[in-house]
Amino acid sequence: IEQIREILITSDKGSISLPLLVKLSSQNTKVVFCDAKRTPVSELTGLNLHFESAGKLMDQVTWTERRKNAVCKQIIKMKIARQRDLLDMLGKNTSLLTQYLSEVQPGDANNREALAAKYYFKRLFGNSFIRFESDAINAALNYGYTILCSSFNRAITLYGYNTALGICHYSRNNPFNLSCDLMEPFRPFVDQIVYNLNGQELTWENKQRLIAVLHDRCIYDGYETTISNAIESFVRDAISVMETPRKKLKEVNFIESTQSS
Repeated sequence: IEQIREILITSDKGSISLPLLVKLSSQNTKVVFCDAKRTPVSELTGLNLHFESAGKLMDQVTWTERRKNAVCKQIIKMKIARQRDLLDMLGKNTSLLTQYLSEVQPGDANNREALAAKYYFKRLFGNSFIRFESDAINAALNYGYTILCSSFNRAITLYGYNTALGICHYSRNNPFNLSCDLMEPFRPFVDQIVYNLNGQELTWENKQRLIAVLHDRCIYDGYETTISNAIESFVRDAISVMETPRKKLKEVNFIESTQSS
């Protein structure tokens, strides 16, 4: 069991024992439960898995606004850079993304992330695409992002930190603010899969492809690895950056992008 990182339970016909759930939680295995449509609806997260979880929470609440804003700027710039890389690989125009990338301010005070996203999704999925509409593309994006977020939740709790206390996200209704922050540069890996699905309905086969994003290959800090391994390393490094002034985030990137450059 200690070798299992995530379990996605997609059937509502079976059963699972309480001792097994307790064992999975004790090993910090992320268990995600789906509804009858195989859509993730909840997850099992272990409590106090790190020997210093109380101390880590105390450290987390002392992160200064200045430091959070500086790291938020790095996260947003990396996200926009990966969006630009994906459009480049697909042969699409990236001129405005290059401009927005150069204009990101601490804490994204001038809202360049939202402007970049609007431009990016129009280039990726067409001018008629609207994010958060009820269509096959949005359903696939949401499903893939849920898989990413769950993996970040696991990694954050593994290191003893609280997923609710974010760097860029501050919603009182979001228990995963920090996860949503740190997953931003990884979203384009899901976007690439959804683009290749070409607007297909979110069938079980397509859901399996989105789940498999965690096993796809990427470049992290100059080395090839799986996205799942990169997530764990990125969380560890991001926390180190939050606690050590003047350190910078390590880059995650597409293999194709690094090869072409």
